[in-house]
Amino acid sequence: MAVPVYFIISGYLFFSKPFSMQRLKHQLLRLLKLYLAWTVVYIPIIVLKDVLDNVPPFTGAMDFIHNFIFSGSYFHLWFLPSLIFALGIVSFIHKFKTQSVAVIAVGLFILGLLYESYRFLVPQFEGVFEIYGKIFLTTRNGLFFGTIYVYLGYFFTQHKIQIKRYQVAFGIAVSMFLLCIEAILMFKYREISVMNLTVFALPASVFIFIFAQQQEVNVKEDKLLFLRKLSTVLFCGHPIFTAGFTFVNEHFIFIPTLCTLGLVVLGSTVSSIIIVKMSEKIKLMSYFV
Repeated sequence: MAVPVYFIISGYLFFSKPFSMQRLKHQLLRLLKLYLAWTVVYIPIIVLKDVLDNVPPFTGAMDFIHNFIFSGSYFHLWFLPSLIFALGIVSFIHKFKTQSVAVIAVGLFILGLLYESYRFLVPQFEGVFEIYGKIFLTTRNGLFFGTIYVYLGYFFTQHKIQIKRYQVAFGIAVSMFLLCIEAILMFKYREISVMNLTVFALPASVFIFIFAQQQEVNVKEDKLLFLRKLSTVLFCGHPIFTAGFTFVNEHFIFIPTLCTLGLVVLGSTVSSIIIVKMSEKIKLMSYFV
């Protein structure tokens, strides 16, 4: 649920201020710098994994470039290029008629669903999907996945949704229940454990976003800025610790899962605080926040 809500919030925060090409350029460049900076951090981990898996250097380099462009240089960083692409698309179409944009966004989302999760419904397109997959790798990207969620963020800047809190809570409960049923059925009939696009993640994300909007937060602006930077670094940096402890578990000593979780949380949080503090004094570190 996290990433769809991230997309909605990102769209909402960007479009809540008057749109201009200068603001769009600034935001896209910021995201690109963030993507490039953290990609550099993960290159040693990627290379080490290739070495351990006996991947030829040329093959590893080509795979890295391919992933960097279409699915993220490291598994979680796909969010950043996808957000760049989705913001660009929504910035282009957001002035169209609402119905037209809704048709475009929903149509792209359905295509993404058919490729990622519901391919069994359209077996006649399997050949097309295979060709698409070899080139673009996934529909978990800014076009099929990000567009509808970023546009929802824009939509909420233009329309004040009046829903009572108990109705929002009920909506979250029902949509999450249906999402669990969808996931169970998908796992049973498709035998897949990773589902990037699901039907009921959409309403669940919307209700969670509305719930967040309804909360009153009394926090000073400097604290909010610190939390924004901290959350960015936590998201981008925590896999360093998961990869590190996975390597330790596989090659040196087994660490119980709960202990590993605690160490990852502690290490990620402490290191993120240090990076945010350093970014205030060292310009180079500002690229990571």
